[in-house]
Amino acid sequence: MIDEKFYTPKQIAEILQVHQYTVLKWIREGKIRALKFGRVYRTTESELKTFLGQTAHNSAQEITRQNIAPEVPSVKFTPPPPIPQEHEETYSLNIGT
Repeated sequence: MIDEKFYTPKQIAEILQVHQYTVLKWIREGKIRALKFGRVYRTTESELKTFLGQTAHNSAQEITRQNIAPEVPSVKFTPPPPIPQEHEETYSLNIGT
């Protein structure tokens, strides 16, 4: 007797919050192993857990790859030269006059 629970693509889609066609695509691509009973695919609970484990591992690797920033050269900041005193009044603000 088989004690394992089986899921339809529709049930898997509801669990993973994706469209049913996405699950069918994963089955056709071999990402999720499934058996076909008549016109309906069924996936075992252990196979679904395997898929989720692989997906989580692959997602973590992809996120790590994306978060590695290329080395950016440092830029040295040079402050502007001081304003000469003879031109100081030229740079003053006349607000409200």
